[in-house]
Amino acid sequence: MNTKNKDKHSLYSKKSDLSLFKSSNGFFNFTLDLSNDNDIIDNSKIRKISDDEIIRIKPYILSSLNNGTLFNGKEIIINAGGYINKKIKNGITIFGNNINDCDIQLNYHEYKYSIYDNLPYFFLIYYKRESKKYYIKPNRDVYIYMKIKKEKKIKILREAFTIGSNLFTVRTIKTRNNTLEINHNDKNYKYPKEKKIITIGRDKNCDIILLNEKDVSRIQTSIYFDEKEDDWFIMDGTKEKESTNGTWLTLINTTEIYNNMILEIFGEKFILKEYISSKN
Repeated sequence: MNTKNKDKHSLYSKKSDLSLFKSSNGFFNFTLDLSNDNDIIDNSKIRKISDDEIIRIKPYILSSLNNGTLFNGKEIIINAGGYINKKIKNGITIFGNNINDCDIQLNYHEYKYSIYDNLPYFFLIYYKRESKKYYIKPNRDVYIYMKIKKEKKIKILREAFTIGSNLFTVRTIKTRNNTLEINHNDKNYKYPKEKKIITIGRDKNCDIILLNEKDVSRIQTSIYFDEKEDDWFIMDGTKEKESTNGTWLTLINTTEIYNNMILEIFGEKFILKEYISSKN
């Protein structure tokens, strides 16, 4: 997969509602958008996670896939309380640039992205007590990409994804009988749900043909309409065969973490796996 252009402005520049937490209470001394995550906030304070729950919930381990230095060569274990070495177990692990406010400081300067120097955080991983699951939340000004896995159904509402050097934005228009709208290279494509499946790749029979892209498969990405669920879904390749280099979804909103989830930030790929201790 080609390296993305990280120096562009965020796809979505809409300002978030911000909540202020103070480090003296075990929270943060910068503004952090958790306004839509009510299940981890109680009366304007982040909930603490009990030791009993931390023991019961399976942790995750984060590790680099391409031997990069972004995570300083470390594997990072995250449990329901947060980063395993975190003193205050509030379920949140903050990844960023500021060593005083972030749990994990990323060594991103090698990538020369100085435009991000003043951001309070790049992304965070947190545990939701109600669902007993982990989630990743990106800063809206940072590009984080998720590799679409064949076994995961991904519904399209308003998304962005990349194929090689090509950026696509796509959304479902519910008011127009589930019309799918795709934007690519300033061209707008609209498909009714009766179309059922849209293919993108270098094959001449694809609905959107990508020429002069040697790293793109004949059918790189498919978007299909599921009549039973009455929604559009995106997948890499086809139902029979995945593409060679993958389709990468740009994370815009909070996303549930699953085992073997592959992500990319600042050109470095990393994976999140369920962690099984050697002591078990």
